[in-house]
Amino acid sequence: MRSLTPKQRFFVREYLIDLNSSAAARRAGYKHGEIGRRLVTKSHVLTAIEKEMRRRAAKLDISAERVLAEIAKIAFSDARKLFDANGDLIPIHLLDDDTAATIAGIEVTEIETGEEKPLTRIKKIKRWDKTKNLELLGRHLALFTDKIIAKVDLDIDAILRDLSGSTRGLPSMMPRLMDGGKDD
Repeated sequence: MRSLTPKQRFFVREYLIDLNSSAAARRAGYKHGEIGRRLVTKSHVLTAIEKEMRRRAAKLDISAERVLAEIAKIAFSDARKLFDANGDLIPIHLLDDDTAATIAGIEVTEIETGEEKPLTRIKKIKRWDKTKNLELLGRHLALFTDKIIAKVDLDIDAILRDLSGSTRGLPSMMPRLMDGGKDD
């Protein structure tokens, strides 16, 4: 296998940042970003990219199973787990790992209200999009498809027998079909 040039090695490192071949080519010092699209089609560059992606995935313990597990946590999450029996928000440090993983962000606003109640905190919890994650799982399981699958029951032997008596590729029964299907 061909080895990478120093510039190609730099391109591979840059490509792995955002998987944008044009931007990676420019950052690696190529004059035109279009070169990046050509570089990712070269087998030795593509092999280097794939090798580095596998190395990183192994180092970070990233697997399809772990990704699906995270998607499933969000898809099947229950908002009630964020609150205690009184309806108060459970402090973030007390949430179980699965419930905490469903939180996209927390906004805390502090308002000074006066002498009796000097400080009020308003907490807003933003959760990851449950519908999007259900869709991702559904696509993974092929529950949703844009393809129309038709089941056709054909007797191939009968078709081949019929074609054997044909003239110029037309089945022997074609004349019967063309005259309304009347039997002689």
